[in-house]
Amino acid sequence: MNSTEEAKNFGNVLVGWDQIPKFSADHLNNKDGVVPNDHSVNFRISGQEAKLTLFPGTYYPTKKSKPMRRFPGVKEQLVEQALIHHATIQAEEQTVNGDTSYYVTFTINALARQLKAMGSTMSNTQIRQALDVLSSSVMTLSYGDDLKLDNRDTILPSFDRNNKSTKEGNNGDDIWRVKLHALIVQSILKVTYRQYPIGELKDYSPVGAALMRRIHYIVTNVSEGQPYKFTVQEMKLLTAGLNHVRLSGSMNAIKKELERMQADNYLVRFTVEEIFPEVRGRGRPVPIDYRFTLYPGPQWIKNMKAGSMRMNVIEQRLGLRRSQRPERHEQMMLSLSN
Repeated sequence: MNSTEEAKNFGNVLVGWDQIPKFSADHLNNKDGVVPNDHSVNFRISGQEAKLTLFPGTYYPTKKSKPMRRFPGVKEQLVEQALIHHATIQAEEQTVNGDTSYYVTFTINALARQLKAMGSTMSNTQIRQALDVLSSSVMTLSYGDDLKLDNRDTILPSFDRNNKSTKEGNNGDDIWRVKLHALIVQSILKVTYRQYPIGELKDYSPVGAALMRRIHYIVTNVSEGQPYKFTVQEMKLLTAGLNHVRLSGSMNAIKKELERMQADNYLVRFTVEEIFPEVRGRGRPVPIDYRFTLYPGPQWIKNMKAGSMRMNVIEQRLGLRRSQRPERHEQMMLSLSN
């Protein structure tokens, strides 16, 4: 098990991982389990062009039913978030032939308690189904010059399960041991990003939690004169829960979370700007996107300063030079091929 100090430092790991649009195919899911064979999206990570191709995972609605297919969506994002919370408490490190792996061990009951604290009402069965989808959904990352380098893996590379449940399988005593993705492990070892106070995510929806993660460990140099800007279309790639029929519905969902962040002193204010096509047709124009501008509040600024200090301490403890921080950042994608 990690020491308390190492567990605190675990918050560093999720930045590059969080920039991968793992939940961008949520809108393709339906209750019949009839989904496309794959879904591709272009994006940027650590300043580099990349492409993600997602393949749906499988789960069993009941123990005796046939498997159904589903892309990772809202339920999977919530379970992943709960695993992250749990990993800050305990994570097991193993090194074999120089390769380091991290594991998280938990019972379904423990994960359900974490989800309940986050405001989720997922049942034990739904949690298991989400874990099945996360461990069977394959993603191929293409990157490098002309996207010629590929890395393929499941979102959760592997798990061990000790099933102690009753015949109904709902008492939640089954023990899971989940291996974390190599990109997360490389982020830990390189101390690429600042520590994030993960516990502060629990009162937010998946959309709000995604925003909170971005402002803490991706947008680390903001001010009144240099606010953070993003569009609804950009956020739709990065988080589940924005599958509204109309883009204005997604805009309102984001706006609601920003109002909560403002009440929590993370923002002093924010603005919303409509984006229209360059060539407008006849009649009333319809926005093709919305641009949000966030102005940091005292809590955001406080956490930025604290995160920078924590990162300096961690780098000193590991003997890493601060001047080499940009190089470690640039090496993030190279870690995938190791």
